[in-house]
Amino acid sequence: MSYAKHLRTLLAREVEAAIARTLPWLIRRSLATKLHAVYLAQPAQLPPGGVVLVANHHSWWDGYLVWLLLQCLGRKLTVMMDREQLKRFRFFRHLGAIAHTEVRLALRRLVGGEVVLIFPEAALRPAGWVENLQPGAVFLAERAKAPIVPLAIRVLMRGAEHPEALLRLGEPLLLAGDREASTLRLSETLNTLLADLEARLKGDPEQPPPGCDRLLGGARSTHNKMAWVERLWTR
Repeated sequence: MSYAKHLRTLLAREVEAAIARTLPWLIRRSLATKLHAVYLAQPAQLPPGGVVLVANHHSWWDGYLVWLLLQCLGRKLTVMMDREQLKRFRFFRHLGAIAHTEVRLALRRLVGGEVVLIFPEAALRPAGWVENLQPGAVFLAERAKAPIVPLAIRVLMRGAEHPEALLRLGEPLLLAGDREASTLRLSETLNTLLADLEARLKGDPEQPPPGCDRLLGGARSTHNKMAWVERLWTR
């Protein structure tokens, strides 16, 4: 290896380490400044031990939102990412991300009691219902003898200037039968949870969705920032 290439390698490692150290702060700040709020529908809990967490993937924010959720629940998270994406953003490994091809590592982490997140749609999809899920989550759950917990995520514009996020955890699924039938059941369960979120969003768009806790308060709308002007007129 040439001296110049060696220096570039060392510099790349230092930059990666620096980004990794600030990632939790960067993620939380991004959520707090770009979203109006993050809500979690209740009840919401994860069973102890290893869990295969399966979520729809319909927005750029999904990975950040799951990270926030697991921080609030006090659980350690492993995210299975596309291998090429992980090569581009390798600093995410410092937050537990692994390549989707690292199946044995995922199994070890499940056996060790971690939560392993999978987006079984295998790519970012338009908002809506899930379909044609990949069977990897069911495979991991079978091999690790771990429950699958579905997670529905919805990010949308409502009555605020910035988008809002709403999350809904489902009950643990102990799937039995062939892998295809289990994957179909998982798809149906995720769609049921997504429908529940849609129902919660039919109320007053300027109020929190019913039955939800606010995980994070975010960016205020301009009319909220300017509320002091309205108070001037009413004095």
